Amino acid sequence: MDQKEMMRVGKQLLRHAKSAGATDAVVSVDTSTERSVTVRDGVLDDVAFSSSAGFMVTAIVGNRRGYASSSSFENDDLARTAKEAVLSALQVSGNKHVRLARPDEWPCGVEELPGRIAQLDRCDGSLPPTLKELKMRALALDRCACAFPGIARSEGTSFGFQSDMSVQLLSNGFSVVSPSTQYSKSTSVIAEKAGEMKSSSHWHMATHCADLMGDEECARRAGEYAVKQLGARSIKTEAMPVLFDKRVSPRLLGAFFGAISGERVYQKETFLLDHLGSRIFRDDVRIIEQPHLPRRLGSELFDDDCVKTTPWTLSDQGRLMMWATSIESASKLGLHSSTGHASGALNLLLCPSMNSLDELIRKIDRGFLVTDLMGRGTNIATGAYSVGAEGFLIEHGEIVRAVNKVTIAGNLLAMFRNMIPADDCSDNPYGANAPSCLIDEMMVAGD
Repeated sequence: MDQKEMMRVGKQLLRHAKSAGATDAVVSVDTSTERSVTVRDGVLDDVAFSSSAGFMVTAIVGNRRGYASSSSFENDDLARTAKEAVLSALQVSGNKHVRLARPDEWPCGVEELPGRIAQLDRCDGSLPPTLKELKMRALALDRCACAFPGIARSEGTSFGFQSDMSVQLLSNGFSVVSPSTQYSKSTSVIAEKAGEMKSSSHWHMATHCADLMGDEECARRAGEYAVKQLGARSIKTEAMPVLFDKRVSPRLLGAFFGAISGERVYQKETFLLDHLGSRIFRDDVRIIEQPHLPRRLGSELFDDDCVKTTPWTLSDQGRLMMWATSIESASKLGLHSSTGHASGALNLLLCPSMNSLDELIRKIDRGFLVTDLMGRGTNIATGAYSVGAEGFLIEHGEIVRAVNKVTIAGNLLAMFRNMIPADDCSDNPYGANAPSCLIDEMMVAGD
């Protein structure tokens, strides 16, 4: 199904929804094609190919909203699905906060949208890779991974490609076609020594094949961590400084964004409820959002409400500057407009500081460097934080040995207030990025 046909279907669905009694309607039509190859120790292990297409109709009847979706594009099914969305709306209670995005909330005029979408450069213009090419790329990465010193064997290496097309239409005139591509590579390896085995993996994704991490670097990141974790054991339970490596520090940023969600604020289910405008971090902490970075998987011109996304400063000099809202949550909070966060955060960045990572480590007499987290033990309502972790013990300013089977615990507000960002930064191609972050004290529970 090409762009022209997808747009025709979308407009037809809008007409069906209106004819069925919708006051307003939103339609999305999506197609996706995906192919990937997995090899293991130089041998082909799996070939996957999938293709899908579907649509969703959101019908607004007065102040009531309903949904229906389908993957059948037969004319009768288009009309039936639109009618089901209207019937769904009629079954729910009214919600005075439901409305479409106003034209003044759109990113720009409809005629300018194609050019603005193109500026995001999220679509690789080259021909899609063949299965043979995917296999060759996977085998090359697998060889690099298996050749890393200390690695006994591969647990599986993959190379994949995905092409997506999305059409979004509102009954008040908004319409846009958004194409995107995604290339991915990943490798999982096992390190072995004296009968002990440790596994680790690394993956990378990019909108353009040329932007993918090199095979040697991807293999090094997977292999190095597996080898370094050999001989890991727990430590005794005690309070100590905890340094979140840049591999895991974006999880702290995710907890922060969850706590400033407009819906959570309205429900009074966030530990930051009374802290708007207050200093919740050290004064050298700055958190920004960059939704329009070109060639980034996390870049969007508009959110799920079709409200324009905006570069925001969420925290400046340690102060909480704003709530992140959708149309509905903004209305609930008495705000005139959404901040464009119906889709969540886009390219969040906790800015690196002038604090040298090496110097932060040297100042730790006894502490824990966290390189991996297990579980989701974060309570946004109370700020309670407790997750499984592994990493390395720091003694007298030096990393001395691998650690596993521990739990780290604290309170997010206290952690934020004492958090010291370093001068490095993660390179996550999708979502949040942050430097390594030192928390002066947390409880580390082990033996």
